[in-house]
Amino acid sequence: MPEWLVKLSVADKIYLLLLTATAIILTVNYKRVPKNLRPLLFLAAVHLITELIADYIHFSLKQNNIIVYHFLSPIEYIIVSIIFYRSLNKPAFRRAVLLSVPIFVFLVGIFEYFLEPPNHNNSLAIMTETILVVSWCFLFFRGLLDREDGYQPEKDQTFWVLIGILFYFLGNFFILGTLDYFIEKDVALGGKIYYAGYAFNYLLYLIISLTSLVRFRLAQTHE
Repeated sequence: MPEWLVKLSVADKIYLLLLTATAIILTVNYKRVPKNLRPLLFLAAVHLITELIADYIHFSLKQNNIIVYHFLSPIEYIIVSIIFYRSLNKPAFRRAVLLSVPIFVFLVGIFEYFLEPPNHNNSLAIMTETILVVSWCFLFFRGLLDREDGYQPEKDQTFWVLIGILFYFLGNFFILGTLDYFIEKDVALGGKIYYAGYAFNYLLYLIISLTSLVRFRLAQTHE
């Protein structure tokens, strides 16, 4: 095992193991996973690769690894957008999701160039991404209220996964969105708040893993 991996905190190691386990579970069960949720495999892979690169830069090269997460935001949003595009039923909502992708990537470029250089936390990008994702979650859950086909959300894998995505982004909105402020005021406190945010990472991938192992009785009706 590389020496830099040994230096990781317990929280980091748990997250890497959970990401690896999730990627394996999604790969093994890929054909059984609904089409609209299959991009979750790429989301887990991107998060795993990002964390490994960031940890290597920090612990082995002793360099600032913030820039890695600047690249993560647009890639993460593109993958999540595909999930929402395939999960939302109304064509207008799908078009809105598609339109949001180039707009978000453009905004990330603006933030990067004028407001958030690579050596600073990309709080604005994270908060913007969260606002978009929460909006798509609201449209999805609002659409469920209009269904008249005896829909039972507890039997729908998409429902549970989007619950996990919602909590993941809301948690990161408050944790990572305000991280620069706390680090400037108190570095030790900022570190504790950062690691507290791992709870939302764990929650997301536990939900994805568990729902990928369970055979849901509800036929997929979101495509």
